[in-house]
Order: sequence, then C-alpha cells, then structure tokens
Amino acid sequence: AIAGLNLKLGRYGTYPDPQEGWKFISTLENAGHFLGGDNSFWRFSPELTRYFNFNPQQKIATRLKLGLGYPDDKGLFQLGGENSLRGFAYKTINGSRALMFNAEYSQDLIDDLDIRFLDNIICLDKIQGVGFFDIGKSWFGSFNDRSFKKDAGLGLRLHFTLGSFLEKFILRLDAAQPLNQPKSKRHY
Repeated sequence: AIAGLNLKLGRYGTYPDPQEGWKFISTLENAGHFLGGDNSFWRFSPELTRYFNFNPQQKIATRLKLGLGYPDDKGLFQLGGENSLRGFAYKTINGSRALMFNAEYSQDLIDDLDIRFLDNIICLDKIQGVGFFDIGKSWFGSFNDRSFKKDAGLGLRLHFTLGSFLEKFILRLDAAQPLNQPKSKRHY
C-alpha cells in the first residue's frame, strides 16, 4: 500500500509542446505495512523543467531531477529508457537515490504540413528535428558508488492533431548512444 502527494506548479506554453516557461513537479510517497502491505519505504522526487525559446522554430528544454529514498538497499529509482537516460535500456540503472539532467534542442524542419489520415481523423501538422544530451546516475548508499552515465542522440518529433481540434500529441522517435561505454549498442 502506497500513499503519496504530488505537487505540480508551472507557467509554460501550450500543451503538448511548450515553447517557453517552467514547470516543477514534486512527488512524495510512503509505502508501509498499513492495509496489509509487505513493503516499507519512502521516496521524494522533485523535478524542474525549463523551456527557452529562441524564435518560433527553435527551443531548448532542460530538466533536472533528483530522487531521495529510504532505505538504502531498495531500488526505488530506475533510470534508462525514453523518459530519462535514452541511451540505456529501460529501468536498468537502479538505486535508492538518483540524479539526472537532460538537455534537448529542437528545430522545426517542416511546419504547417496538414497531411490527413483516416478520413481526416488524424492530421500530421509538423516535423521537428532534435539533438539531446542526458547525464545521470542512480545509486545505493554512497554517492561515489557509481559513476555518471552519459548519452547523446538525435530524434524526430511528429506533431499530430486528433479529430481536427480535439487533442494534440507528439510521436517521438529517438536514437541515443551511450558516451562513456564504447561497446554499448545504440538505443532506439
């Protein structure tokens, strides 16, 4: 059984692709033996994202995330995969604490496409190119136990509209290469 609090604050542009501003997300969770649970821990994870807009076609998004948990022997934070260290497999870097930073530059490649699919239900509006860099680590006990993992990569962002006006969504396609592990494979 887990009880938690989630705080979200922000002042940023339009969803799902903010052009400028910031957002802060903080989560505090406690798992205990109440309600018959067999696991006990607490974790706290604040995250700050900042968007910098150079012009309507270019922006940089940065994100800093910290994770603190107790006890030290549980894998409470997992890094790796599309939302953290993109050059590493999903949830392969584990620990009771974590620190991560992402930076992503995006440039519009093709704007105002208006390509429609499925009898005008889905519309491809825009294609962006991105370059990114991720650095982070998750560790048990001592901060010096593990080194920082780094990756860099390129990607495309396909911006769609569903039902002409109902919802916007972005399909992310990324290729990332770990930088400090030369024999590692590229992750897509």
